[in-house]
Amino acid sequence: MEKENLDSISKKLSVLVSLLISNNDSYKTTKERIEYLKKFSLSNVEIAEILNTSKNTVEVNLTNLKKAKK
Repeated sequence: MEKENLDSISKKLSVLVSLLISNNDSYKTTKERIEYLKKFSLSNVEIAEILNTSKNTVEVNLTNLKKAKK
């Protein structure tokens, strides 16, 4: 029962984060949203789930961000 409650809470929090990011004009592109979420030490899978995209998309964007900062 406790695991079900935690899973439910986790899902609801992911929805809230998704809504907040999608309605925030400061983060218009997927790349900007990924960069912002990475600051919270989220895994690539977690970021992909929040943004409703693939893990590969997150990884490619993070690689491109690293290259751009060099």
